[in-house]
Amino acid sequence: MKKYRIIDFHTHPFTNAYTNICVNQGECDMSKELSKSCLTQLGVEKICGSVISPSIRKHKPFLWEYTEELNNMALELREYYQGFYIPGFHVHPGFVKESIKEIERMDKLGVKIIGELVQYMSKWDGYNYASKELWEILEVAEHYGMIVDFHSGDNEEGMASMDEMVKRFPKLILVGAHIGGDSSLVHHVKRLESSENYYVDIAASGLGEYGRLRFLMDRFGKERFIYGSDFPTCNESMFVSSLMFDDLFSEEEKEYVYFKNAARLLNIKD
Repeated sequence: MKKYRIIDFHTHPFTNAYTNICVNQGECDMSKELSKSCLTQLGVEKICGSVISPSIRKHKPFLWEYTEELNNMALELREYYQGFYIPGFHVHPGFVKESIKEIERMDKLGVKIIGELVQYMSKWDGYNYASKELWEILEVAEHYGMIVDFHSGDNEEGMASMDEMVKRFPKLILVGAHIGGDSSLVHHVKRLESSENYYVDIAASGLGEYGRLRFLMDRFGKERFIYGSDFPTCNESMFVSSLMFDDLFSEEEKEYVYFKNAARLLNIKD
């Protein structure tokens, strides 16, 4: 069996049970140490993504400090994992000035990934991806050359707002997480057509549909799709093997999805 180099572009590393989004963590022997060994034995060289806490949805009122706390945890995990973890951080349309300052802070620290942004996890009450508040933040993200990964599964209205965002920011690298179901697939096609800087990270839903990724790749080429798992929500071994043993893809295509596309966006040379 061929061993592939893998960058998992879509994970949510955790510091403790408060930030572990695995719903079955009580049945799993999970820790920061074991998470890395679990991933590396499957060929994963680096992981990317933001720290998320399910408990944040319970806070009323929602304060910027909760977002900042998760971002600081991501920085701590970067130090802990020593090159294994490329952090993503959160911004929030309800806190425009704070989000812009956070982009500036992260740029100075060498952090270039925003997201995965998840509306329902971060309490974007009253906001969507076409809101003027978010667009003000994204203009700054574009200026600093950020990569924005966002949760692309939603209702029709929400997905339409994502289409508007991608069309509005053709120079910004935007990554839509999850291939998703039939309706989501239609919106991915719209976005891939409207911007050459739109990519799909294949984490979680939709990948299990036989031929779905093949359909997209036939239309848009092997350079627009990035491997992701959504670990620890999802089983890493299942997502690695789902592409590895898929007879619909060539060895070269697998290498691009597993590693080369993300390495190019992240400017990884080795």
